[in-house]
Amino acid sequence: MALIHCNFHSNVLEKDTGLYVALPEYWRLKEADRLRTLYLLHGLSDDYTKWVRRTPIERYARDGDWVIVMPDGEKGYYTNNLYGDRYWDFISEELPEFMKSLFPFLSTRREDTYAAGLSMGGYGSLKLALNCPEQFCAAASFSGALDIQREIKDYPEYSRIYERVFGSPELVKGTENDLFAAAENLKKRKQPFPNIYISCGLKDDIYPQSREFIKCLRCLEIPFTYEEWDGGHDWVFWDESIRRALRWFLTRG
Repeated sequence: MALIHCNFHSNVLEKDTGLYVALPEYWRLKEADRLRTLYLLHGLSDDYTKWVRRTPIERYARDGDWVIVMPDGEKGYYTNNLYGDRYWDFISEELPEFMKSLFPFLSTRREDTYAAGLSMGGYGSLKLALNCPEQFCAAASFSGALDIQREIKDYPEYSRIYERVFGSPELVKGTENDLFAAAENLKKRKQPFPNIYISCGLKDDIYPQSREFIKCLRCLEIPFTYEEWDGGHDWVFWDESIRRALRWFLTRG
């Protein structure tokens, strides 16, 4: 695998940003190849380097010939911030186009495009899949912040971030930032459902959010795979989660 560190100017964010890309070396590619792409998102206290620093993500990518894109979402919840940057437009529109311009051998097919992430990134990955089902065939959330209204109420220590990004719980309800509403809208749109994988540790404070969200999916009869095991909100759990998710993705493409 090759690991590429890229810095570039985002027109949407109106500033420079960075990302890592893990992909097969050029000699393994053929002209007809169209490789599957995974957008792998970081958590609130992390940045785009964290997956590379805390897991052997290159080795995991090699097993499935993945192209893994790890962008920087800062503390923006992959959302167009109420008072700040447009991270939703960046992650859902600008970044995929930028990647295709750099690597024309990437597949443009829905069935070859995936998203995954931890905590804040787990929220971002399911937000992508539920709001853009025509782009993503599957998504995975590890310890995801899946109930933003509850998140805002449960973690007052991050109130300044939530106010900048979302404003208030009332402003989230029923919008694209509300994953429960996004799931309901997806059901109404009668589009193909993305495959959804969710994992959460039994000792994780965020555990109730995952449980409530899978209840929502079950009520809507949206298919999903859910796994829980002993673990907390930490890299031991997320390392195991990404390995499981990558294997699971290969059975759902």
